[in-house]
Amino acid sequence: MVKDRRGREGGREEKGKGRRGTRYMATGREESVSMAKLAEQSKRYKEMVEYMEKVTYATREELTVEECNRLSIAYKNVIAARHAS
Repeated sequence: MVKDRRGREGGREEKGKGRRGTRYMATGREESVSMAKLAEQSKRYKEMVEYMEKVTYATREELTVEECNRLSIAYKNVIAARHAS
């Protein structure tokens, strides 16, 4: 139970917790990958590179196949845009 401003116990659950006490929270890595997907859909490839660089530099783990493909797509499109100009 959570107490309201007046100190009374209410029926609300604690902030950030679901009915069973847990709530899905995306990790920074997952969030960056999903933001990179959105950037790709809106054709903002510079931003996509930035998000994928966050994924790359944030951890020492190897990139997944999906992450590697996203990084490749991001750089390919940024370079293509510069080449075309």
